Amino acid sequence: MPSDQIVPVRNTIAGGILTGGKSALAKPLAVPLALILLMLGACAPFDYAAASPEERQVWLDATAKGMASGLEKTLPRGSNGFYAEMGPTRTDAEAKTIDVVVNVTSGGEKISIGTATRDQMMEQVCSTYSNTDIERNGIAVSVRYMLPGGGTAVALTMSPENCARYAGG
Repeated sequence: MPSDQIVPVRNTIAGGILTGGKSALAKPLAVPLALILLMLGACAPFDYAAASPEERQVWLDATAKGMASGLEKTLPRGSNGFYAEMGPTRTDAEAKTIDVVVNVTSGGEKISIGTATRDQMMEQVCSTYSNTDIERNGIAVSVRYMLPGGGTAVALTMSPENCARYAGG
């Protein structure tokens, strides 16, 4: 049963994930995601297959809330002209997914990244995703940075399948 929980977190100035010039969303974004996954990997082991559907949903909701809360602390609020705030966080225990949305604005300019930068970001977050309970239990984690009006600045999905190409990277 999906959970459309909106994780209430307050905006803070922590600076650093959105950097660069005119319209760039740079690789420092991956650092906070990697640290959050690393922190979650230090939690007590969870056996998704042996858990009841209710236990799975509770674990997934708690994991998503921890990720969103940790990520929220890294979001810039006005630094370098960038502002970001947490959007909704949704989980689905049956589909084994966590979807985290971050709403980003940058003085109306479009924010984008190139394929090489995205690959570097994926390599960094996937190296931390590997060997966590999230990965061992086959949970796909999607973090989407959304532009005003609904466009996507960048979307990163960590899953065993997506991260396999970055193994040993």
